[in-house]
Amino acid sequence: MRMPLKRHDLMKKAQLDSLVKIYSAMKPRDAAKIFNDLDDKVLLAIVENMQERKMGPIMAKMNLDKAKKLTVNLATRNKLPKIEG
Repeated sequence: MRMPLKRHDLMKKAQLDSLVKIYSAMKPRDAAKIFNDLDDKVLLAIVENMQERKMGPIMAKMNLDKAKKLTVNLATRNKLPKIEG
């Protein structure tokens, strides 16, 4: 039996909210160590839901290249792809 889509979405949202709370409660240095190795899509989903005042200190402790990539992903996340033609 398949789970209804709405219930599945609610469960995924609850999981994401839980992760956001966990990382928001961590020391920035400790969260940064984990964020440095997280998959970019997972990281973006978490960071999009964190408060800026919590995320700033974490990004300051992250690997420079990973923080740059995260910044670009955050800045371009809502842009539609260009259509060549």
